[in-house]
Amino acid sequence: MNNPSFELATPRAIDPSKRLLLFSGILSLVLWYVPVAQFLLYPLRLFVTFIHEANHAIVTLLTGGSVSQIEVLQNANGWTLSSGGIPALICSAGYVGTAIWGAVILQITKRTDSGKRGLAVLGAFTLLITLVWVRPWGASLFGFVAGLGISALLFGLAKGLDKKVATFALSFLSVQLSLNALLDIRTLLYLTTQTKVKNDAVFMVDYAGMTPWFWSLIWAGFASLFLYRSIVAYWKD
Repeated sequence: MNNPSFELATPRAIDPSKRLLLFSGILSLVLWYVPVAQFLLYPLRLFVTFIHEANHAIVTLLTGGSVSQIEVLQNANGWTLSSGGIPALICSAGYVGTAIWGAVILQITKRTDSGKRGLAVLGAFTLLITLVWVRPWGASLFGFVAGLGISALLFGLAKGLDKKVATFALSFLSVQLSLNALLDIRTLLYLTTQTKVKNDAVFMVDYAGMTPWFWSLIWAGFASLFLYRSIVAYWKD
């Protein structure tokens, strides 16, 4: 009788796209808790603010309103001056929309040739928002210069980086957008419960009732859902 032979099962290696996601997520979390790294993340915070305010502006236009101005401040806060539209949707667009951006960009990074093109598209989008809605005078001068600088940086990365490195950079941006959406909502919860600072949740109460923390939690739930579903879809593929 022949002796049965056994083969040791070897764990299947994680494919490059999944390693890319893991490394992007770990690096993002580490940088958030390294004090010195906050200086490195400052341009990213400004970029997230541009996306946040652009969401307000875009939803305003889609719901029949008009946008007068976007301002991005040195402390990475911002505001959008608009009129008309559907206020409840406009207020919700900032945080939820940023999470959607992160989820969509993450799916785009699954294509190996997407990095350079994706960075260029984000650069063009930031430049368009800056030229159309950010005023190059007075208090808005910083936001205008920052928008031009971020656009130039994204275009430079798209042109100068290797395809694989560009894809990693785009993946890192997607994770940053998703995490910032959640972390900013955490800050929003603090502002709505401990201070009287005007913010999106406070404005939402004026249009839809309830309380500021209620809307903060609703937005956090949607942002978490988009992030979770995006990661699951990415990992399965």
